[in-house]
Amino acid sequence: MKLTITFIATDDMDEKNPYHLYEVESDDFAYYVCITKEETDLGYTDYSNKYEMYNRSDFTDREWETAKYLFHFLWDSDNGTNTCVEQDIYEEDGFEQADFIALLEKFHFADKGVLDLYEDGGVEIYWDYFSCFNLKTCKFWED
Repeated sequence: MKLTITFIATDDMDEKNPYHLYEVESDDFAYYVCITKEETDLGYTDYSNKYEMYNRSDFTDREWETAKYLFHFLWDSDNGTNTCVEQDIYEEDGFEQADFIALLEKFHFADKGVLDLYEDGGVEIYWDYFSCFNLKTCKFWED
């Protein structure tokens, strides 16, 4: 199987341990993977995906809109390797806390360590969230 690995971006808010985002693509799948400088300093770079990748068909339309919202929020963020979207922000954008609870429960994103829901309603999004989607079917830039 041929894989194409493309460098996407670097998050160097933590100067001692920057994160690098890569896209890994084959004929059947594509995903993003986040690799830290700490990991590459070990002498090798592992581009494998440790997360279950979901297809667009795994989501209802509302779940997809919610997942896409979080994806874009993190993508557009300049707050470093993790970002929290506050409840007042996502409510202004037409989402409710119940949308995020449903997403977390169905896909176990909190158990996987890619999303956290805080008591104040904020949703923390980690770069590994990017790895949970098969980009061949989850077209965040087109849907």
